[in-house]
Amino acid sequence: MIETVIRRYHGLLTDPGFLRFQHLTIADVYDQLGQGCSQGEGEVALVTRFADAVKGRNYRGLRLHCEKIHGSKSFVSFNFRDKPTTKELGDLVLITVVSEGRSRRLQKLCVIQNKVLRDGKTHIDPEQLFLLKNFPLFSGSRGLFRGAKDVMFLNTKGCLGAYGFFESPGEMIHVNAGSLSDALAGSASFSKAALGAMGKGDLDLYDRGLSWPFQFPWFDDPMMHELSHRWIRWGLPSQILQTWAPFTSSRHTLHDLHDFFRAWVSLRIGELVYAIDHPVDIDAEKFSTAILRQVGFGEHLDLGGEAPNEDLHAGLTVMIAHLDVAEE
Repeated sequence: MIETVIRRYHGLLTDPGFLRFQHLTIADVYDQLGQGCSQGEGEVALVTRFADAVKGRNYRGLRLHCEKIHGSKSFVSFNFRDKPTTKELGDLVLITVVSEGRSRRLQKLCVIQNKVLRDGKTHIDPEQLFLLKNFPLFSGSRGLFRGAKDVMFLNTKGCLGAYGFFESPGEMIHVNAGSLSDALAGSASFSKAALGAMGKGDLDLYDRGLSWPFQFPWFDDPMMHELSHRWIRWGLPSQILQTWAPFTSSRHTLHDLHDFFRAWVSLRIGELVYAIDHPVDIDAEKFSTAILRQVGFGEHLDLGGEAPNEDLHAGLTVMIAHLDVAEE
């Protein structure tokens, strides 16, 4: 199973046509965001422009699906240090799915709060940052998680919560909540300059082009084949696995739209919540799978369990990158 994913993944990354597909899509997104920024639009309108520019795009089994789920914003209650508080979970959800036909192989999730930078600056709510960085136990207040109690996201790699920053003339920056917290160092006032060179150190071995004594495809070795299953299932990719399966890890800081889009379509954003027929983050997998059902992916994938009796009500935008390795 994982061998097919890795072969297909590397086939895409070395395909000049796939790179051209990315560049052409990014150019259209830049155009849309530029128009929105020139009109002084806010976060919701800019995210909508982004989603409209990419939805329905496809290349060799990779399809981009974007949809707005209507309803009230999703607020959750949790303890912020020594006091209870209620905050919005986020306004954009990125889901990445790799399947082989109807069978899921990998699933990743990222919850994003978007902001517009004015003169390179914006205010960050410290309580929401605390939520997206730490994901403490929370309960649903209204919206998507209404009625839910003691929801627990593992957030093993610290890639589950993030911020998206839009700025004129049509740029976007993506920063994981943990990296943003480090850059702010306790301040609530964010300046793009605070990011500096952050993110340059989070490149994994694949990005650095390092090689290992195992010749590709190393998974033909029975021992490596078995280890790859265990590493992904446990959510603990080793350095060797990251070299050939970088989609098991994620980028923390993406300084422009090119970085963001190319990381998204190459499966490099978010937390791994499902791998090899096994949830690795139970509550986060349930949450992202409920969204997949809501937007109709139950028709294309075996999502397990039973479909809910009622629709989700959550004012958020969903962007899904689905790679079917069974297609060419």
